Amino acid sequence: MSNHTFLSSFWEGFHIVKSHQTTSLIKLTLKPNSIAKCPCGLKAQAIHEYQWRNVKEATLLGAPVELSIQTRRIKCSNCGIKTERLSWLEPYARITKRLRSYIEQLLPLLPIKHIAQVTGVHWQTIKEIDKRRL
Repeated sequence: MSNHTFLSSFWEGFHIVKSHQTTSLIKLTLKPNSIAKCPCGLKAQAIHEYQWRNVKEATLLGAPVELSIQTRRIKCSNCGIKTERLSWLEPYARITKRLRSYIEQLLPLLPIKHIAQVTGVHWQTIKEIDKRRL
């Protein structure tokens, strides 16, 4: 996976800096490639700190995907220090919106145990998604 241009389009504002593939997992490391913005919409005055988040993504070519994302805490003149929002990831979430949507599509079709086996997401997480969906 040397050319990541197509894959980077899945994660708005980020580009892939590293990839590692095994027979059972694809690991991608993402870093921001856009100007930092506060959740209020203003351009950030400065980057306060960088943090790493590990999240699960929907399968890619039949293999589970794990993302290691460099997120930014920014300094805003209006709000103070805030974590930058990502359009494809809910705050504090450990799975992407795409994976959540995929799980929601499977819920009417398969038992929770089978969805957990297919996606690699813990069954309790799937049950919580099902509760919110109803």
